[in-house]
Amino acid sequence: MSEEIVTIDGVRLAYRRLGDPAAGTLILLHGLGSDATGLLDLAALLRGWQLVLPDLPGYGRSAPLPGEHTLLRYAGVVDGLRRALGLSRFALLGHSLGADVALTYAGTYRLTVESLCLLNPVVGAGGASARLARLFGDMATRLPDPAGRLLMASRPAVYLSDRALFTTRDRALRERILRQDYGTARLADSRALRESYRSVRETPFAWYARRIRAGTLLVTGSRDTLATVGSIRRLPWPAGRTRLEVVPGAGHLLPIEQPEAAAVLLQDFLGGEPVPAAA
Repeated sequence: MSEEIVTIDGVRLAYRRLGDPAAGTLILLHGLGSDATGLLDLAALLRGWQLVLPDLPGYGRSAPLPGEHTLLRYAGVVDGLRRALGLSRFALLGHSLGADVALTYAGTYRLTVESLCLLNPVVGAGGASARLARLFGDMATRLPDPAGRLLMASRPAVYLSDRALFTTRDRALRERILRQDYGTARLADSRALRESYRSVRETPFAWYARRIRAGTLLVTGSRDTLATVGSIRRLPWPAGRTRLEVVPGAGHLLPIEQPEAAAVLLQDFLGGEPVPAAA
């Protein structure tokens, strides 16, 4: 795996590249408060692709944007990365916030997306966890730092958020996810966190969904209270080009808690070699 830096419209963007450089390219976008490390377990299971995992601006090793962090501006950064990589078309995958960015991208830069994979997209009203997340997120967007950051990226905030989203009973896995999320939260820019959260609340996802031209795979978990099956089904996805998969017992952290289940669905949709069997 190589770690590289590119400048997109004056902004430093860090990304990881792995897989087959001679194969088609799949760009993977991470969730809110995370960075590319959150998708490495899933990426390790995908075969037959060159995989590119950027840290979105304001997260990980990437610099924040000079202006507001909106889904549309993130989509523009993804298109800048596409051009920097010399790609005319590519496959695009996102998880959570990354899925929302990917949806916005596919509805804007329609001719550049070969295939679209949205894991746990947050596109509407959800359950109890979603209402709690909105409460804390709305408060954080109104408060100046350090209070705003405390509500979104402090260790207690990360702990409570992850505990609300966990569905796995594997204690060691839970502790590993928490350690990883504590680290990525420390790196996240407070303004990027608050502005990207606000943009998720304000983006007209239905408008972007009906503009998609690529074949689309939608994946969520039956226990996901943020990206619920009902909220996903309500959007006007293109008829005949959209497939919805619901993973039994899975929650919002599907690609982290159950990367094998996600990889099997992705390999079946995108094509490629079978997912390696678990040891």
